[in-house]
Amino acid sequence: MFDLLDYLTSNILLPIGGLAIAVFAGWALPERMLVEQLGLGPGGGRILRIILRYVAPAVIAASAASAVFRQA
Repeated sequence: MFDLLDYLTSNILLPIGGLAIAVFAGWALPERMLVEQLGLGPGGGRILRIILRYVAPAVIAASAASAVFRQA
């Protein structure tokens, strides 16, 4: 039972949470808020937004898929 919960938490729930945070920060938060809170310039805000919208979700999904299929 403990092994199942450990597997679900580390290989399923953590990547889903990271994906949800990246998608929320990239698509729902205004760019102005990201720039103000992180102290970035306008160029940094645009780059971070692109990473949060496209790069981070793809990397997280690939990593999660790798972890799931490696265990199978």
